[in-house]
Amino acid sequence: MNRRKTRFVIWSLDKETLEISTEYKSARAENFLDFTKRLPDSNCRYAAYDHEFKTADGRITSKMYFFFWTPNNASQVNNVIYTQSLKTLRDKLIGVVNYNVAKAEDIKEYLGNEWIQGKGFTAPQEEEAKSDSESDFE
Repeated sequence: MNRRKTRFVIWSLDKETLEISTEYKSARAENFLDFTKRLPDSNCRYAAYDHEFKTADGRITSKMYFFFWTPNNASQVNNVIYTQSLKTLRDKLIGVVNYNVAKAEDIKEYLGNEWIQGKGFTAPQEEEAKSDSESDFE
């Protein structure tokens, strides 16, 4: 996955040959909302995501995530086949953070603070509550 040209990659598994193949490779302009729309409702998938965000001190940085997508309504056979082949792909992706996710909300928990250069935040951000020392009435 070329991090400069691609935001995310989704892989599927052939149930008969157990070969992992690229199902979708995104454009760099896509974001985590596009990513969650591409994941199937009832089949497992593997995915890598290049997550850009701002640190607490305002620096722009990124982190590579590997997601094992296992939706709750995926068949037991589908879960077993994907789980058996999981190690093969994870071992090739060195230096990534691994997560198992079942719902789009789970993904938002990890990627919700996405900040893309030139676009800003992908999703609305909750404002932090002001502490007493930051009151407007001092």
